[in-house]
Amino acid sequence: MIGKFDGWLVLSYCLLLAWLLGFAIIVGINSGWVYHLCVLQLHLDQHFHVSVATLQRNLNQMIAYIQLPWKQSMHLQVYQLSPAAQSHFRDVKGLVEKIELGFILLTGWLGWAIFKRQLNRQIWRLEGLLNVTIVGLIVVAGLLLVDFQDCFIYFHRLVFRNQNWIFNPRVDPIINVLPDQYFAAAFGLIAITFLVALLMLRIIAYHQLKKAGS
Repeated sequence: MIGKFDGWLVLSYCLLLAWLLGFAIIVGINSGWVYHLCVLQLHLDQHFHVSVATLQRNLNQMIAYIQLPWKQSMHLQVYQLSPAAQSHFRDVKGLVEKIELGFILLTGWLGWAIFKRQLNRQIWRLEGLLNVTIVGLIVVAGLLLVDFQDCFIYFHRLVFRNQNWIFNPRVDPIINVLPDQYFAAAFGLIAITFLVALLMLRIIAYHQLKKAGS
């Protein structure tokens, strides 16, 4: 079919990708177990003389603060945040809340698209777009894997319009217990979650095409 319906299908695919990405980001943000593994693997508790339990509680405080609109302050054990660090966490909170609001709105749209437009029965028509997206995601993930630190810095420069994300360990020692390895693992989890979701859609498309051809 050509025309308006095809245009709607492409738009729907873009919105579906946005919903899946939002879901993957939420999974990555709430991956406290990833941080716990990093603490144990890097011996952060021993190097910086802070208990594992305290480090985990602090991370949980950060996660709650950046996600929950009614949380207007963040209190960490052991660590005090400078005004610049507090400003950066507020910026992160604003970004995350926008992502989660978008996810909620897209969830409503997805329910409508499935029940009213039968989007779930048309995944087979997205086969080509899914293939391109999967390849593109693998390429991006590969670039992150090769040079995560530079990609992470570029991400901050692109998203944040100030320099508050540059923490001085002497002023904000909290950065010592938030190593690059943790953020790399969290980003990796986001990429894997997104990729698994795309592969599941690809499998659905395959079975729909197989059923249609039988």
